[in-house]
Amino acid sequence: MHDTEGLVVDTTKLGLKRADRSLMEKAFHDGGDGDAPRLSRMSFSSLEMSQSAIRSMALRTRSFADVFTDLLDPSLVPATAFGFIEGRARYLGFVRSRIRDGSESLVPIPQYIEWTERVARELADGNRTRHGVFGRYAQVIDRPADEDAVPTSILQDFSRDGFMDAQEDEAAVAQAQNNEEPEYDDLCADVDPGTGEFTIKIGGTDVPCSIEFRPENGKYRLASDKLNELFPPKESGDRRQRQTIVQRLNQDQAFRIVVQSPGVVYAEGRFYKPRIRWTLEGGAKPVLDVVFSAPSLSNVTSEKGERDYARHRDRWYTTSIFGLVGAVCDRQLGALGIRGDALTQAIGEYPIWLCDDDTKESADFIGIDDEHKKLVFLHAKTGDQGANGTGFNVTSLQEVGRQALASLAFISRGEPSTVRSEERWESEVQANTVRLRSRNRIFRGPARNSAADLNQILASAMHNPSFEREIWLVCSTTVRRQALSDGLDEVQPGNRLRQFLMHWDALQTACARASVRLKLFCD
Repeated sequence: MHDTEGLVVDTTKLGLKRADRSLMEKAFHDGGDGDAPRLSRMSFSSLEMSQSAIRSMALRTRSFADVFTDLLDPSLVPATAFGFIEGRARYLGFVRSRIRDGSESLVPIPQYIEWTERVARELADGNRTRHGVFGRYAQVIDRPADEDAVPTSILQDFSRDGFMDAQEDEAAVAQAQNNEEPEYDDLCADVDPGTGEFTIKIGGTDVPCSIEFRPENGKYRLASDKLNELFPPKESGDRRQRQTIVQRLNQDQAFRIVVQSPGVVYAEGRFYKPRIRWTLEGGAKPVLDVVFSAPSLSNVTSEKGERDYARHRDRWYTTSIFGLVGAVCDRQLGALGIRGDALTQAIGEYPIWLCDDDTKESADFIGIDDEHKKLVFLHAKTGDQGANGTGFNVTSLQEVGRQALASLAFISRGEPSTVRSEERWESEVQANTVRLRSRNRIFRGPARNSAADLNQILASAMHNPSFEREIWLVCSTTVRRQALSDGLDEVQPGNRLRQFLMHWDALQTACARASVRLKLFCD
């Protein structure tokens, strides 16, 4: 309902309420076979309330489904979402349950009514499920019992901007600019569970307040005469009565509250229980989307295979990671009977492979596809699959993960390396203490390109921000994808698996923040 006259309307007596978040999320549905809408811009408020926590954030990317994950995700509550459905722009505002579809011009009333009916059918469709991206974030839970909803601490939010986009609502942005937030101590305050009283600090002044849970509507009511006294409503030239600051905070439920129920946080009118979710509804395991099973690694027992290179070249190809890369580049897979898989296919898609391994390396291998603007750093690792045959080893992941994070200094910022030169790529590979005779560092490259040409292509790729960048961890006898999948099927994943997955999430977050995609190829 849009009240153009600014009249006072009691939505409760009219039986109106904001649409539930779970219903709103269906406006961006899960298309299944590549037909899903594309979410490209989102803003969030955070349920974290400590002094060092991020309060809110806004992000824009080509597609959230493809490129970005973050360890903060389980504590984020989407405030707005923008994307495209079959080429049409759509905007969601979760706080006020707002849906907008883009239109080139104003439309007549019958067309508007037809649109509202179509949206209503979409949201009422029982077979329609929300976009999978929403599963990453904090999930709404049922309202706890009244005694569990008693507040124990509170963080107030005086900001009115909510990351509003001027292109979405110019009037709302103008209004927010006219109601700048006060200078206040943005910290969580303890609430007396018996009286609901607490104190915040604004401009060096203590401001006593109180908060209570109202079971009849499941909301909280803030009270503070001192707060209204410090920020009286501004005079208005029209006939509308201006809201006091306390009225606005209550209307927007502009606070985050830790309640008696363990782990539960109240924010924006709903209760949440943030937790890391490695398995989503329906059994989806998004953590495995970037973990690939590679049967070609099943016989690999060595990283470089330097002992086999000179006398047993076929064994070097099949039992070492360096040899496997060499087998793909030398086109020896068929002759050796090596099974093609996700890893060998991925290696084969890059026309240039340079071995960068030595004491001055940035990666074991660097792959370049100049035509399709792709750059990859490959880190090789062999180890063991964990104590008691768990199928995953946290220590081995930490070792190769450290190398991956260190290589971000070169792949993400394009910093020039002081060791890369034409002479480097023409030199023979040094595998630990053994020199691989007659094999220089150019494992693959177009015949028309000299070592100097390849070095220039690499330098250009490093400095070009339009290149798609990836880091591959190729790990044999370190982790099995099936072991991770089986562990996620458990009601409560074991401690070692949780440590492994948390470290993996941390690696992904660090790489994603540097606009680099991380992939793991394993047994």
